[in-house]
Amino acid sequence: MVKKKKKDLKDAMVDIWKCTRSELEIVMDETSKLIKKGEKHVKSFSDKSKERLELISAKLRRENLYYHLGKTVSSTAKLKWKDSKKIDKLRSEISKLSREIKSRKPKR
Repeated sequence: MVKKKKKDLKDAMVDIWKCTRSELEIVMDETSKLIKKGEKHVKSFSDKSKERLELISAKLRRENLYYHLGKTVSSTAKLKWKDSKKIDKLRSEISKLSREIKSRKPKR
């Protein structure tokens, strides 16, 4: 009699596990689909954030160059501005960064 109860219990557990297993497989499939969607969104957000940070970095470098240009111009005589290599170099770097900033318009 005890053996019959154990066998009935074992059969019941096997039946329950079959149903549970199929439900768990469905849940796992749905979960993996959600994870893949989430991964795409996280990657997209990360890429956009990186682009924004690079744009901000370029703008800050340009502002720093403007500061140094102003400092150089204020310490150089007005007649020597056109001949100053340092001023020309700063102006060309500012122009280069400005073009770079225009080409990196943030994507929304």
